[in-house]
Amino acid sequence: MRNPGHVVRLYRDAAEQHGRDLFACSVETWAFLLELGHTFGWRPHGTTYELPSNSKIETAARRDYEPGAVADRKLITADDAIGWARALELALDSPHLAAMIQARAKDASADGSDAQAISNSIAEFAQYAYGGAFTFAREQGADSAKV
Repeated sequence: MRNPGHVVRLYRDAAEQHGRDLFACSVETWAFLLELGHTFGWRPHGTTYELPSNSKIETAARRDYEPGAVADRKLITADDAIGWARALELALDSPHLAAMIQARAKDASADGSDAQAISNSIAEFAQYAYGGAFTFAREQGADSAKV
């Protein structure tokens, strides 16, 4: 899953006024968010490919959470996103999180991540995920796009 220079971008049309439409993180951070979600009780429903509005498909096949190319955005439902956010909230309150982050930061030392930045990314993503359904894709991005 490691692709230097790639980020995972999340998109949505925020329902609430001044709601957040976009979020971006490194591919490594995305993998850690998935791992934390699973560890703290999130049971993923699976994603679907974003279907064109004129599609005749009524029920799209379930897919994984591996970010694809921009042309193949995947969709996470509101229930799934909120479940993931709840699990991350539990992770943020866990006494084990610091050790998990420290282990992850050592693994990603070439990425230059530090424990506080990783913790901030978890909290920021959880807040975004509480906003409901979103699509995501892997894109080429500058290091400054990493969250």
